[in-house]
Amino acid sequence: MQNEPAFTEEFPVQIRERSDVAGQTRLLLNFGSAHLPLTELRIVTSDPLFTRQVRLAMQAVVENVVEERTLARGTVFRIALENQPVVSHLDFPINVNSPTRELLLLIQNEDNPPLAITDIRAKRRVVHLLFHATSLGKYVVLSGNKSVNAPRYDLAALNVDLKSVPISSLRLSARELNPDYNPREALPEISTTGVHLDISAWQFRKPVRLSGSGVHQLELDLDILAHAQPSFADLRLMKQDCQVPFILERTSLVRPLAVTLVSANDPRTPNLSRWSLQLTRSNLPITKITGRVKTPLFKRDVVLHEKMHNGRGEILTRTLGEAHWTQTPGALSREFTLVLSAVPESDTLFLEINNGDNPAIELENVQAFYPVTRVLFKATNENPLVIYYGNSRAGFPGYDLNLVAGQILAAEKNLAKPGVEETVRPTKTLSRILSGKAGIIFWIVLGLVVFGLLVIITRLLPKADSTNSADSGSEESR
Repeated sequence: MQNEPAFTEEFPVQIRERSDVAGQTRLLLNFGSAHLPLTELRIVTSDPLFTRQVRLAMQAVVENVVEERTLARGTVFRIALENQPVVSHLDFPINVNSPTRELLLLIQNEDNPPLAITDIRAKRRVVHLLFHATSLGKYVVLSGNKSVNAPRYDLAALNVDLKSVPISSLRLSARELNPDYNPREALPEISTTGVHLDISAWQFRKPVRLSGSGVHQLELDLDILAHAQPSFADLRLMKQDCQVPFILERTSLVRPLAVTLVSANDPRTPNLSRWSLQLTRSNLPITKITGRVKTPLFKRDVVLHEKMHNGRGEILTRTLGEAHWTQTPGALSREFTLVLSAVPESDTLFLEINNGDNPAIELENVQAFYPVTRVLFKATNENPLVIYYGNSRAGFPGYDLNLVAGQILAAEKNLAKPGVEETVRPTKTLSRILSGKAGIIFWIVLGLVVFGLLVIITRLLPKADSTNSADSGSEESR
């Protein structure tokens, strides 16, 4: 008697990367293959007491930019107390066909410590391959060629009802590499060079160090984040004087940035605790500030702002974010977060906490966080690459590469690293304009203009009446 075929089966998932930053655990999962009909995901952990919101996401191209698109959401929890029955729910339904081999699992920890995850398990719907064996022998199933089209066979076209046909159940052996496999160039249809570009309007550049040939991933560092447009429309990847097409990848991953915390209390406002936060650069795309509070019991309103100069030389206060922090005894975590509503323009921020009639709270371990942005492109080691940025008038480039963005995302990627920043076109400040030969010309022209104005004003003044002058002189002599 034949065994009934299983409708689903469980299989392990490889955790390729893990990061625990700013109240979120981010897992990059490798399912081993794309287009799997996934039904369920299960987290294996030994933590006895927790509840977490989880989200499964994929990378997708939206208007030429790679972003994260949510595929499924769920909640996992466990309550394992002494002398109490264990209640847990560690899996959540997803019911999606995984479009890529790798997906993201995002776990919101809030103010709780990250879970000690030992494994991730998944379930998929079982897909059966039916074929007619005309003779005994060894049959081989081939897979792993993205460049071929799906086959067209008579058996599928005839749509034969096989319910009454006796079927022998077979099981595939372990996957093996084909010894006759001839690896091709990664995405050979993609050109590694674009059109010519005049880069004289770009202010900064960095050499790009490649680690091989094929598809590369370059993470934008702090120099590029600070000096490029906030939208990154001015990024250009160049090989000699020609552009290299790329895809911009925005991620949910954030990285911490060390902050120098200095007390800046004002004796005129004793009920206000004030700190200055010194950043390494101006114009960094910071999205949140976190800190640890030692005080066990408090409720405070927190404001983050910066000082700005307007065109008239006045100092203005620009609010960047506000939060309400509350701490009660016995809380598991004393980490607090302030989400920014605007991007700082300076390198010095001010954090203020209104204590009211209560003693000041103690703040420590303050960190800033910025989102990770990457550039994906195809290149070889033949010619060095340079990334240009710092052009406020540049618009987004338009590359045909976005038509094969899915293949770029699915390809194995080499890591590229930016080098030392170079200034291509110095900023034209007033002091530079008024120095050297240009300064001499400026002062000569300015002097001529002033002299000309004086001549015009002299000619426009009314002349004194000679008759009146003579009469007044006679009267004075009398």
